Amino acid sequence: MEKRTKYRSIFASTRENGSRSDSEVLQDRASIATRSSHENDAEKDAAMAGDCANSSSLEGEVELKNPVEYMTMNWSHCGMLMIAECISLGILGLPNAMAQLGLLPGILLIVVLGVLAGYTGAIIGEFKIKHAHIHSMADAGRMIGGKWLEIPFGFGQNIVLLFIAAAHINTFTIMMNVLTDHSACSVIFSIVALLVCALCTFPRTLKMMSFLSCASCLSILVAVIIVMVHAGTVKQPNAAPKALPNTTFKDGMNAVLNIVLAYTGHVTYFGFFSELKNPKDYKKSLVLLQTTAISLYVMVAVVIYCYVGPDVKSPALSSASPKIRKIAYGVAIPTIIIAGVLNAHVASTAVYRWAWKKRGHPMVYKERSTRAWISWLAIVITVWTLAWIIAESIPTFKYLLGLVSALFSGWYSFGITSFLYWYSNKGNLWTDKSGARDMRRISLTLLNILIFSIGAIINRIPTPAWPMVQLQTRPMSLLATMESTPSPHHTLTKSRSVVEIKELLNGDKPALLIFYEAGQEDILGTSADVLGQDWNVVRSRRQADRESLSTIVGVPTSNYGEEWYEKDRSRTLIYFHCVDSEHPLDESLSSLCDYEYLYTRTPFYRRDLARYLSFICGQINPHRDLARKTRTTLISTTFPDVRAALPNLEILSVGADAVELRVDLLKEPLSDGSYASVPSLKYVGEQLMLLRQRTELPIIYTTRCTNENGRFPMDDPQLFYKYLMKAIQWGCEYIDVELWLPEEIRRTIASKKGNSKIISAFHDFSRTFKWTSPEAEELFKRGAVYGDVVKMIVLVSTMQENYELENFRFMIQQKYSHPPFSGLNMGPVGQFSRMMNKIFTPITHPILPMIAAPGQLSAAEINQALHSMGQMPKLDFYGIGMGGGTVQAPFIDKCFNELSLPHQFIFVERSPKGSLESVLRRPSFGGAYMDPPLSTAISCLPSLSDAARTIGQVDTIAVRADGSHVGENAQWKGIRATLSRDFVPSAYSSRAALLLANAESDAAASVFALKSLGIGPIYTIGFTMHGPLGSGVSAVRGIDDLKLLEHPFAIISALPADKSLLVGPLLKHYSGSGRQPGFTAGKVFVDLATGQKRNDPLAVASSLGWTAYGIADVSAWTTVETLRLLVGQNVPYDFVRLASGGW
Repeated sequence: MEKRTKYRSIFASTRENGSRSDSEVLQDRASIATRSSHENDAEKDAAMAGDCANSSSLEGEVELKNPVEYMTMNWSHCGMLMIAECISLGILGLPNAMAQLGLLPGILLIVVLGVLAGYTGAIIGEFKIKHAHIHSMADAGRMIGGKWLEIPFGFGQNIVLLFIAAAHINTFTIMMNVLTDHSACSVIFSIVALLVCALCTFPRTLKMMSFLSCASCLSILVAVIIVMVHAGTVKQPNAAPKALPNTTFKDGMNAVLNIVLAYTGHVTYFGFFSELKNPKDYKKSLVLLQTTAISLYVMVAVVIYCYVGPDVKSPALSSASPKIRKIAYGVAIPTIIIAGVLNAHVASTAVYRWAWKKRGHPMVYKERSTRAWISWLAIVITVWTLAWIIAESIPTFKYLLGLVSALFSGWYSFGITSFLYWYSNKGNLWTDKSGARDMRRISLTLLNILIFSIGAIINRIPTPAWPMVQLQTRPMSLLATMESTPSPHHTLTKSRSVVEIKELLNGDKPALLIFYEAGQEDILGTSADVLGQDWNVVRSRRQADRESLSTIVGVPTSNYGEEWYEKDRSRTLIYFHCVDSEHPLDESLSSLCDYEYLYTRTPFYRRDLARYLSFICGQINPHRDLARKTRTTLISTTFPDVRAALPNLEILSVGADAVELRVDLLKEPLSDGSYASVPSLKYVGEQLMLLRQRTELPIIYTTRCTNENGRFPMDDPQLFYKYLMKAIQWGCEYIDVELWLPEEIRRTIASKKGNSKIISAFHDFSRTFKWTSPEAEELFKRGAVYGDVVKMIVLVSTMQENYELENFRFMIQQKYSHPPFSGLNMGPVGQFSRMMNKIFTPITHPILPMIAAPGQLSAAEINQALHSMGQMPKLDFYGIGMGGGTVQAPFIDKCFNELSLPHQFIFVERSPKGSLESVLRRPSFGGAYMDPPLSTAISCLPSLSDAARTIGQVDTIAVRADGSHVGENAQWKGIRATLSRDFVPSAYSSRAALLLANAESDAAASVFALKSLGIGPIYTIGFTMHGPLGSGVSAVRGIDDLKLLEHPFAIISALPADKSLLVGPLLKHYSGSGRQPGFTAGKVFVDLATGQKRNDPLAVASSLGWTAYGIADVSAWTTVETLRLLVGQNVPYDFVRLASGGW
C-alpha cells in the first residue's frame, strides 16, 4: 500500500507539472525502479535477519547473561590475523615464478594481482557492511541465490579450509622429520600436530587468535629474512637475472598461478570481518594486509631471484643449504601451526553457527553454557580429526590439495566476489542512483567482469599445468620444500610416468657432495662437466652448508674428520677412489658415503662416469627399458679374472640384455701364488670397475654359496650382507639376493637399495623339488616381498618337470602382476625351460671357459631351438633405400647370422610408388627400415608411434604380436643416446641448443631428441620449425641475433657435407671461455653430415674443447635401436662400431 501511495504521488506530481520534459519523467521512473529494488533488498535482509529474532522468541526471548562477545577486534588485530593466514612459506615459491616470467613482468604481476586482491577483499567488506547478518560464504550464497547457492558456497569454503588444515598437519609432520631425521615417527608427529592445533583452536573468539597471529607474523618475517641473507652470502648465480626470459606457456602459466594463489585468503574474510568492533574498519585491516603482502612478496622475489639467479628452485628453500633450511623450518613453526589454526577456527565457527541455527536456537552460539561449550569443542575436535584423517590416509594428498585449492580458492578471490558486487549494485551497475550514466560505476562493472574472467581462466584453463596440479598453495609450498629434500635410497615408487616426449626420469639437478683424494682434483671438474653443473671445493662442513644444492661440492679426503660423521641428508655423498693411485681406500669414509665410485686415471672412461652418475641419480632406468621387451637374457661371466673376457666382451654380449658378474667365481691371487678362498672387496670392486668400463649393459651382481654351485661359505650370512651392500654403493643395476638369507638381511638390503633392483633368487640342486607343490608358490611369494624380479632355478631329471614348470609359470602370471617371474630347470633335460623362459634367461657363449650352470645354452642355440619348435618362424626383413643399398644392410645381415636368426634380409630399391605397399602385404613380412626415412603421410601404415607422428618421419616398420604394423622412428633415440653418452641427461635440462639444417625435415628428429632431454630454448639456423615441435624453437635471423643468444650447451649440425664450412665459425664464436673457474659451460657438438667434408667440423670442434660426435656414433646407436624394434634382440653399441667398420 505504501508503495502504491508513493507511485500515485509521483505520477500526480507529474500531471501537475505537465511542462516537464520527457527526460525528467524517465529519470523519475528510473528512480522509482531503483528505490523499489533497494526496498526489496531491505525487506529480504530484514526477513533473513529476522530468523534470529523469531527463533529467539521461540525460546521465550530470554536475554543472555554474560554472553560471549564476538565483535571485539580492532582493525590491527584483524589485520594481523589476515597476514598470518595469508602470508606463510608459500612466499618462497615466488622467486621461481619471477625466474620464469622475468624481473619486470614478475614485479608487475605481483603488484597488479595484489591490488586486485585488495579490491576483491573490499567487495567482501562492503557486502558485509550492507548485510550485517552475513558471517560466511554460505550466508552470502543464500543471500544471492537461496539454497541453490548456499550449499555449494558453504561446501566449497569448508572443504578448502579443511584441506588447508590437513596440509598444515602434513607440513608439521614433514618438518619434524627433517629437523629430527626420524622419519619413522611420522604418525607420532602428526598426532602431536593434531593435539597442538586443536588446543590452539579451543578459544571461541578470534581476538584470542590475534595474539597468536603476532608470533606467526614475526616467525615468517624472520624465516624469510634468514633465507634472503643466506641467498646474499652464497656464490653468484650462473646467469644474470633476465628482464624478459624465454619461457614455455606451461611454465609461464604455472608461475602466474603461483602468484595468484599467494593472494587467495578471501575464503576467511567474512569470518574475520564478523568479529570487528566496527565492521567499517575492515578497510584499514585490508590495507595493512595488502601493503605488507605486496611489499614482502616483491622484496623476497627480487632479492632471492637476483642473488640465486634463473636456476632458483621452487620453493627457494630448495636452493638453500640443509642447515639454513632447518633453521628456517624451526623459526617458521609458529606460522605452520597458527595459519592452520586460523583456517580451522573459521571453519569451526561457520559450522557452529549453522548447527545451532538449524536446530532453531541461533543465539546459543553466544552462550557460555555447558551445551554451547560441548558443542563448540566437539566441532573443533571433529574438524581437526577429519583434517588428520585426510592428511594421513590419502596417498595423493599433495595433488588433491592442489586440485581443491585450484577449484575453490581462486573462485573465492577472483570469481565469487564479482557476484557479490553485481548483487549489491544491481540496478546501478551502469548508472548512478538518479539513473544517469556514471563512468565510475561503468568502470567498476567492467573491472569486475575482468576479474571474473581472470578467475575463470585461472580455475578452468586446460593448460599442461592443470593435470600436473603444480599449484602451490600457501601450505603446499612448504610441503613441496620439505619433500624436495633428496633421498639417495628412496625405494617407494616402483614406476614413473612419461609425459609427452619427456623421457628424462628426474630432470632436477642432483645435489652431490664428492670426496676425492689428493692429486685427483681433476675428477671433480670432470664430474661437474658430466653433470652440467657448477662446482666448488670446500674445506669444512660449514663451507659446504653455505653452498647451493645445485652446486657440486668437492671435499678433499684430507679434510674428512669428525665434523662429517653426521651425514648430510640434503646431498648424496659419493666417495671417488682412484685404484691406480698411491692412496688406500678409507673404509671409514666409505661407510659414511651413500656411494663409492672406483676409477682408473689412465685410461679414464668418461662414459662409465656418466653412466654411473646417471644411474645413481635416477636419470636412467635400465629395469624399465628391459621390462618393455618380450624376452630378456643375461650372459654370465665365469672368468676367475674379468680381464680375460675384456678383449672379446663385445662379441660375448651380442644378444644379451645384461651381464652377470659371478663374484664367487673370482680368484684373487695371493703373494704366495695361491688364491684367496673369498676374493677381497678391493679385488671385487676393481673387477666390477673393469667390467663396467667396457660394457653399457646393466650388471647383475651375484654371490653364490657352496650349496648352490658357488664358492662363498653358506655358514656366514654376514659375509653376503657385506658384499651385497657394497654392490649398492658401486651402483650395480641388479643385485642377486638369495632367498635362504635371513629376512633381516634381505629387508635391510631392500630398504637401502637406492636405484638398484633386487633379484630374489632360489636354487635347488636336490632333484626332489616339485613345481606342483604348495611350497613353490610360497617361495615365490616370499621372494616377491623384497624382490623386483623373482628367480627360481631347480635341477630336474624328467621332461614332465618342464611341463609342470610351464603350468606353474602360467599360474603365477595369472595371479600376480608383479614382480616378473624367471623360472628355469637345470640340466640337459631342463633346456626346454630355457627356451620357454622370457625373463633373464641365462645364456653362455662358446668362448667362455665354463658354463655357469648345468644345461645353459647360447643365444644362438636358443634361437635355433625356438625356430625348430615353431616359436620363431622365418620372416623376411627389408631394407628400403635408394641408390643400390643402405649403409646398415650388410651389418644387419651379419647380426642375423651371429644370433642364428632364421630370418632373411632383403634390400628393396625405393620406387616412386607401390613398393612399400606390396612389401607390407607379403605374408612373411617381419619388418623394415628405411634410409632415408619416409614421411608419415604415407597411407599404408595403420598406426604410428608418438615419436614418429610428432617428428613426421618413419624409418622403421615393426610388426606387433597381433600382426599389425606400426611406424617407428629410431633415429631420434640414436641422437639422444649419443648426446647422453658422456653426459647425464639432466645436464641438458633448461640449457640452450643451436641447430643448423637446410630444412625442417632434416632437423625434426634432433629437435625431438633434445626436447626428450628437457632442453631449454632451441635456436635454429637455416630453417623454421613448425607444428608440435615448434614450441620453444626460435629461428636466428642474422648476426645480431647470434650475439644475443644464450650460450648453447649443444650444437647439432644437420647440414650436408658441402656446407660444413659454415659450422666452424660458429664453433669458434661460442668457444670463448671468459668463464669463472668452477663454472661448466658445456660444449657438445654433433655432426650428422655424411661424406667428405671440407674443414672437418669434428676436428675443429675437438680442437676447441668440444665433446664431438659424428654420424658414425649416431648411426651406431640408431642401429642398436633399429634391431631392438625389428627383432627384439640387443646388439651392443661397441659391437656395432666394431663390426660395421665405422661406416
